[in-house]
Amino acid sequence: MVILKEIATTNQGFQSLIPLEKINNEFLYYLILTLKNKLLKLASGSTFLEVSPNKIKNLLIPLPPLNEQIAIANILSDLDRYLYNLDALILKKESVKKALSFELLSQRKRLKGFNQAWQRVRLGDIANYLMNPSKIARFLGGCKKRLNSFAR
Repeated sequence: MVILKEIATTNQGFQSLIPLEKINNEFLYYLILTLKNKLLKLASGSTFLEVSPNKIKNLLIPLPPLNEQIAIANILSDLDRYLYNLDALILKKESVKKALSFELLSQRKRLKGFNQAWQRVRLGDIANYLMNPSKIARFLGGCKKRLNSFAR
């Protein structure tokens, strides 16, 4: 779902909503997002799901006064901007982690205070190889407990 800022065309399977003066377009955007599951239940079609124009027109929605719609839309769009910036920061940190992991695990960079030579060992000598799905599930359950303790 998008809010168009330019004139565009859509095909017959796409329901385009053009807000009237009594509803804020951003408020409508966020409201429709919250109604996604309800709209999916109203949808039908074999090739792609579509909600008929009649069902869209007759859908009852909560509509606060315009000034409250604007306030709600502003809060939600501020949160969207915050989340977008947070996602960008996470991507940047993941990139830093990937680079640092490569540097540390390839021995190009060593941690202060650690200068002993690394050994070269066979993976099979330091880890078990599990083929049985139930054993893997039990093993991963134990790993999950250990990983959760690191997260704290």
